[in-house]
Amino acid sequence: MKLCTLSHSKSGWSQPWLPALDSEQTLVLVFAAPGFDEEGTALEELRRAYPRATFIGGSTSGEILGTSVRDGTLVAAVARFEKTRLRAATATLQATSERAGGAEAYAAGGALAEELAAPDLRAVFVMCDGIHVDGEALVSGLVDALPETVVVSGGLAGDGDRFDRTWVLVDRQPRAHGVCAVGLYGDAVRVEAVEPLKVPRDRTADGPRRGDMLAVAISGVGRRHALPDAAPDEVAALLAALPLGTQQIGFYSYGAIAPRAGAGRPDGENGSLHLQHATMRLTTLAEA
Repeated sequence: MKLCTLSHSKSGWSQPWLPALDSEQTLVLVFAAPGFDEEGTALEELRRAYPRATFIGGSTSGEILGTSVRDGTLVAAVARFEKTRLRAATATLQATSERAGGAEAYAAGGALAEELAAPDLRAVFVMCDGIHVDGEALVSGLVDALPETVVVSGGLAGDGDRFDRTWVLVDRQPRAHGVCAVGLYGDAVRVEAVEPLKVPRDRTADGPRRGDMLAVAISGVGRRHALPDAAPDEVAALLAALPLGTQQIGFYSYGAIAPRAGAGRPDGENGSLHLQHATMRLTTLAEA
């Protein structure tokens, strides 16, 4: 897997050019401040640079790149796999009432799972609108229709602390009410979704480099607000614990997707079995 992480701010891209990594086996993850759907330029430049790639991403309540936590930027990871297949499935939900919205979201999760299903499906990364989509019901429908061996992770799009509007990339375009799920297939792909405290501490100064690895850190925005001064230290410590060569991006969300992690936890007691709001969730992607 060949990998590059980069960012866009008012001063432009963090590097002079976008890396030449386009292919049908390229995954582009994009996490951006809500206004980037109206700014348009950065997203369009990514679409032009990677016309064959699979895109997934959405708006945030804060962006993570490497060891930094920031606001008002776009962060992206471009990963070109060598042996891993990708497939995207999308949906746009319309229900307005809470009851109807839950039923629609559950059905959408099952439909996405059916669309992505294959004997060699190893993982699904999913993003959804953080305001208009019932994320708990969506993930319930998804995991109920998938084998337990399939790793499911992702997050709900954010809008800072405003809770006004969020968007998700649906067919490469920012859309409200949207859901996007990407399946990763094959025996070579390695995907883990864990809490930071469970990340293996196997990085040493002279230890072996395990090749390119992407770490995607997703946390509920409430955690950032509760620990505002500790957020940069947390993401820096997380990256320091990962193998040499790991690159990290992520975002603060309206819920980190962690299927079945709510059982026996405070969130679970409040009825949230598949979402976490007070704990950071880490997904790592690599190839054997």
